[in-house]
Amino acid sequence: MKNYKLLGFLTLCFLLIMPSTSEAQLLKDIYKTSKKRTKRQIERRSEKRASNAINDGLDAVEDKIFGKKKKKKKSNSTKADDINLETNQFVGSFTMETKVSTGNSYNFDFVFDTYKTKMEGVMPDGMTSKMIIDLSEKTLTTLVDNGGVKQGYKNWLPEGKTDTEYNAEVIKTSEVKIINDYTCRKYLVKDDNGSSEVWVTKDIDINFEQLRKNAKGSVFASQPLYDGFPIEIHHTNNNGSKTVSTIKNVSTEKPSSDEFKNNDYQIVDMTVMERR
Repeated sequence: MKNYKLLGFLTLCFLLIMPSTSEAQLLKDIYKTSKKRTKRQIERRSEKRASNAINDGLDAVEDKIFGKKKKKKKSNSTKADDINLETNQFVGSFTMETKVSTGNSYNFDFVFDTYKTKMEGVMPDGMTSKMIIDLSEKTLTTLVDNGGVKQGYKNWLPEGKTDTEYNAEVIKTSEVKIINDYTCRKYLVKDDNGSSEVWVTKDIDINFEQLRKNAKGSVFASQPLYDGFPIEIHHTNNNGSKTVSTIKNVSTEKPSSDEFKNNDYQIVDMTVMERR
């Protein structure tokens, strides 16, 4: 069940790093499978509740005959309640422009309200992928618009510290330069996936540690903790591929609630199932 619970999260990560026409069929297959699993899970829950009711009745009869037994107190809280998330300290938006050495390029728009985060990007093939995190509900909604066919699913946020633990060799250098009017310092980062040159600024009032935790599925979640906010990331993968990601159009204007609407999408709600 653990892999299934993280299905929504892992799927969006795949969409972010594999921009191809196969994504549409992948989502359709997952959508159909999710529907079937949701139906089966609801049937299992109904059977379980019926079985619990029968057991409670038998317990009551046994209590009358043999005397009352001490029962373990059940907790009403779900695992979703145990996720330690805060509100977004940064309210506003910015765009991340990413260029790949293969020639592809794409932008992702990040929008932050107090309790909601949206990450939306248009792939080179024209398909739009979107992820909405609701910190008050502790849910993650994955959406894809493929030529007007709008589908998605809603699931619980991944549990634990799935994105905030990051092991890497990080060197803070003395080199400084201006990027998009921000004074930035150069960091050198090396991990199991490759090496990066990261330019970090203190000119933007964004709590990067919190952003890493709340913006799951984004490139920020897989970065080490810097003394500031990363404006530009030059990454070289172990296979030789290179990407350059740059932050642009930073705004502190409060976003409209329309930014987080998904009424026109056909969504499978997987939160109807209890976390195991």
